[in-house]
Amino acid sequence: MEEGEGTIRIRPVTWYDLWVMHRYRGQVQYFDNSLALTRGYSLRRAFFGSLSPSRVSYTALCRSRQDNQFLIGQVNYCLNEHSARLGFVLPERSLESPVLGALLEDLAWQAADRGALHLLAEVDERSRAVDPLRWAGFTIYAWQKLFKLNGASLTGECPEDCWQPLSPVQKFAVRSLYQTLAPPLVQGAESLNGQVMKGLVYCQDGEVMGYAEGHAGPRGIYLTPIIHPNVAHLDRVLLSLLRSLAPSGRRPVYLGVRSYQSWVQPALEALGAQPGPQQALMIKHMVQTQRVGLRSVRSAALERAQPIMAGPKAEPIQTDGGPLPG
Repeated sequence: MEEGEGTIRIRPVTWYDLWVMHRYRGQVQYFDNSLALTRGYSLRRAFFGSLSPSRVSYTALCRSRQDNQFLIGQVNYCLNEHSARLGFVLPERSLESPVLGALLEDLAWQAADRGALHLLAEVDERSRAVDPLRWAGFTIYAWQKLFKLNGASLTGECPEDCWQPLSPVQKFAVRSLYQTLAPPLVQGAESLNGQVMKGLVYCQDGEVMGYAEGHAGPRGIYLTPIIHPNVAHLDRVLLSLLRSLAPSGRRPVYLGVRSYQSWVQPALEALGAQPGPQQALMIKHMVQTQRVGLRSVRSAALERAQPIMAGPKAEPIQTDGGPLPG
C-alpha cells in the first residue's frame, strides 16, 4: 500500500530490523518488572519471541514517515491468563513521540487477538511514560514500592522450611487469601483464576497465611508476596522465604510491595532492604463490561403460564425489520 507523507507504518519486526534493535539496546523503557529485573533486554528474545508457536510474545516496529523515527515495542501474554503485559518500548526518547500512541494501540490489539482482556504496565510514578500511557487509554489501578535485598547479606535466625511448595489442595485457600487482601480493582486486573500457580505457601496454625511466586533470571529474582497482616514475626518469615529463593546469595532479590500490603514494608526495612521508587500499576481494558438483567426461573415460569391474549397473531420480525420466513 502506498504511504503518504505523515503516514504511520506499524508491522512485526523482521530480520532486517536487527540493526535498529541493536542500536537502541541501551535505551530501553521497561514496563514489566519481571522482565527488567530478572532478564533484561535480549535481542534474540525480542526478535524470536514473535516466531514462537505459542505466540506469547509480539514485537512491533513503528515508523513515522514524517520524521523517519523508529519505535519498537513488545507485549507478552501467557496463554489462558486474563491480562497481557507491556514489556518495553525503545528508544526511551520515543516516549515524547506523537506516534507512540499508535504503537501502543497496535500492541493492545495484538494482545487482545491472542486472548487477553487487559493490558498491564508497571511504571515509575515520576516517569515521563505516565502521561503517554494515560493518553493511550491506561488508568491506574494500584500502587507499589520496590525493595532490593542483597542475597549475600541475608543473615539472622529464622524458621527453616516454613515455606513449602503449593499443593493442589491449597489452591483454593490461596485464592481465598488473595480475595481477602486485594482490592476489587486489583483482582479485576490480576485475577488468579486460570493462572498456573507454582509458588510457595506459608501456613500458620494450619491456615494458609502467605503465598509467594518468584520469577528468576540471570539478573535477579523478583516476587510480589501475598501475606496476611496477622502473620507473627513477619521479618523472620520473610527471611526464611528469601533464603529459600536465593540460597546461594549470588543474585539480588527484588520485592514489589503493594500499597494494600503496607505491613510488609517495616519487616523488609528491618532486614536491610533498600527502598526503590514507587510505581504506578496501570491497566488498559480491551473489553467493555456491561450489566445484563437476568430473569429468575420463577418469573419465566409465570410468564409461560399467562393466558394467551386475544386478537390477531403478530408477525415475527427479524432484527432488520422484515418478517421471518414462515
